[in-house]
Amino acid sequence: MDPLPEELEIRLRAELRGGEQLVWSGQPIPGRIMRSAIPIMLFGIPFTGLAIFWLANASGFLFGGSGNGAGNGFVVFPLFGIPFLLVGLGMLTSPTWMRRRARGTCYALTNLRAIVWTPGFFRGMEVRSYQAPDLDRMTRRDFGDGSGDLIFEEFFTTTRDCNGFTQSRRNERGFMGIEDVKNVEDQIRRTLLS
Repeated sequence: MDPLPEELEIRLRAELRGGEQLVWSGQPIPGRIMRSAIPIMLFGIPFTGLAIFWLANASGFLFGGSGNGAGNGFVVFPLFGIPFLLVGLGMLTSPTWMRRRARGTCYALTNLRAIVWTPGFFRGMEVRSYQAPDLDRMTRRDFGDGSGDLIFEEFFTTTRDCNGFTQSRRNERGFMGIEDVKNVEDQIRRTLLS
């Protein structure tokens, strides 16, 4: 068990209840979590390129002249591309954001529960506890290096676009991207599910 950063160690100790004993604690492997953002980053390359092309063309940098040739009434027209540029830059930097999020995430197993701390926006922290009944459907995903995911909970989110089409997305929560996943699963089963 590698030592946690001091801030996370303090949070963990403050979370423990009277009589609750720490069995295991850890964090996700930042590189493993970061790799999950690579498809987003790859999509961000053409997205950002198109946004830059739009800004350059609309402001007249590409083909010379006043951009759209419509006179002074369209001076603000290039500004409509800025939100798309910002989204594209966010996609390009998503591996960095995911790495930072992994470094702020903490997992703990006690004699009473499994706990997941996940950083939120603006320095907030989401804390989820899983008791033994919550873990009876736990699944494990192994990777070739012995790391993997322990999935405690699966849930679906549904979104509806402006045309009325719905899209469902499967989400997972648990100890994601941890080292020696089989050993941690065995500890959970011995401690909480035996």
